[in-house]
Amino acid sequence: MVDINPTVCEFLGMEVPEQVAWERDGIPFIGKTQISDLEVSTYDRAVILTWKAVNKNARVSVYASPKDDYKTTGKEEWKHLADLKAGEEEFRYDLDMIGQSKLYKFVVVGEHESLNRWLVM
Repeated sequence: MVDINPTVCEFLGMEVPEQVAWERDGIPFIGKTQISDLEVSTYDRAVILTWKAVNKNARVSVYASPKDDYKTTGKEEWKHLADLKAGEEEFRYDLDMIGQSKLYKFVVVGEHESLNRWLVM
């Protein structure tokens, strides 16, 4: 169900602002895709992001936010964590480096898509 909005936007050729794209769930059924199936888990104070790479040589960027300002302001302050090859299919990061929070938001951005997950502590 969540893939419908990105699919309609892709089909109509709509440009979705980055702040909106990073908040919505799903990826389009049509068009190019670099990564899929993003999951988030924890081990001690580390977050572990995993995904499936469609194009293993594609580059992806990982961002995080320790809050949900988008809900009230329509904007989010994202911290850039890393750039890596999609084929690595995993990224680990110490949550203490992001800041203390009960809610963390993560987004993995490829050339054609962005996948997000929330982590509630």
